[in-house]
Amino acid sequence: MFSGIFDGQNHEISGMNIVSRSGKSSYRALFGCVNGTVENLTVKGIVSGVDVAGVVAALFDNGTVKNVNSYVTINGQTGDKSSENKLQQGKAAGIVLATKGTGSRLIENCKNYASISTTTDGASGIICWVDCENTIVKDCENIGNISATGKANAAGIVGTCNKTLSIENCNNKGKIQSASNAGGIIANSNTKAISILNCVNSGLVSGADNKFGEIAGSMIGLVKGCKGTGSQQLIGTIGVSVQSSEIEFSTKTAIKVGFFEGTITLKNVEIQKLSGKCGTGVYEIKLENSSIEELELIGSSVANNRTVLSGSNETVGRIVIKGTCQNSGSFVYLYLNGLCAKENVSNHLSYTDGSGKKGGRVAVFESGTYENGQVNPMEGEKTQIVYSEASN
Repeated sequence: MFSGIFDGQNHEISGMNIVSRSGKSSYRALFGCVNGTVENLTVKGIVSGVDVAGVVAALFDNGTVKNVNSYVTINGQTGDKSSENKLQQGKAAGIVLATKGTGSRLIENCKNYASISTTTDGASGIICWVDCENTIVKDCENIGNISATGKANAAGIVGTCNKTLSIENCNNKGKIQSASNAGGIIANSNTKAISILNCVNSGLVSGADNKFGEIAGSMIGLVKGCKGTGSQQLIGTIGVSVQSSEIEFSTKTAIKVGFFEGTITLKNVEIQKLSGKCGTGVYEIKLENSSIEELELIGSSVANNRTVLSGSNETVGRIVIKGTCQNSGSFVYLYLNGLCAKENVSNHLSYTDGSGKKGGRVAVFESGTYENGQVNPMEGEKTQIVYSEASN
C-alpha cells in the first residue's frame, strides 16, 4: 500500500511492460494500492492480465490521482476458472481500476490516450469500477478507443458504479463499443443515485438496446448540462422503480432517451418519443419547461399503476399504454393535470385468461397531485379509455 505523495513533477515513465500470466485477478498497474496521492505524471507502455490498469490498481481511503496522462495500452483478459467453476473477473482501465475502502476519493484532470479492451468484466478510459461511497471524477478526458466483448460494459470515463458518485466536466472523444452497457461518460449505475454534470461526448457509442448512450448506458440520478453529438440517444435507460431521476438543461434542448423507469423530472427538455416501464406502484412524470410528443408506457404483468403528470404550460402530445397486466382487476390510472388531452390517450393494455386475450383497464383523471409517493386525491371522476388492438 502506497500512502505518501508521489509527485512526478511532469516527468514521463515510458517502456512500462506488465504482463500477468497467472490467469487470476492480479490488480496490476504502475501502483498497486494507493491511499495517498499520485500526481503530475505521464505513463507509457503496455499492461496485460486479469484486473489491470495503467496507473493505479486500487484507490483506497482518501486517495487522490490528479494531473496524470496515460498512454498505456490495456489488454484485460479472461481469468482461469476458480474452485466454484466461475471465470475470474477481467476489468481494465486507463487510469484507476477500482475505488475501495472508506473516506473519499478524487480523480482529477486525468487523460487516457490509449486503447482499452477486455473480454470479461468491463473497460473504461479513466476508472472501471466504483465500489465505495464518495468518489469524485472531475475534469477528466478519454481519447482512446474502449471495447468490451460478451456481457462486459464499456465507457469513456467510468465503467460500473454501485455507490454514490459525482462525474463533473468530463469529456469523451474515443469510440466506445460493447454488446452490453456502453456510455460515453458512464456505462452502468443502477444501485444508487449519481450525478453527471456538464459532461460532453463526441465519440461513437454502441451497445445493447436501451443500454447505450452518449452520456450513460443505464443509470439512476441526475444528468445536468451534458451534451452529445445529437445523432445518438443521450441515455440508454434512466431510473429504477424505487428511485427518482432527473435530466436538466439551462435552455430548452432536444434529446433522445431510450427508456425510463420510476419517477422522472425533465427540465428544459424536448423529447419526440419517450418510452418507459408501466410498473406496479405510484409514479410522477414532472415537466418543467419541457415537452414530450409521444409518451409510451409499457406494462409487463402490471398489477396496478398510478402515474401523475405534473407541470404548468407543458405538453404531452399523446400517451400510449401497451403491454400486459395481470388480470381483470389490474388497472393503469393517469392523472393528466392539463398536460395531455384525454382524447389523446390510447389503451392497448391486455391480459389473457382462460377464454383468451382481454383488454386491460385504463382510466384518466383530470387532476391529482403526487405527494410522498401517493396521489391526492386518489379517486374521483374518471374517464375509462376503451381498449383497442395496437396497429402494427
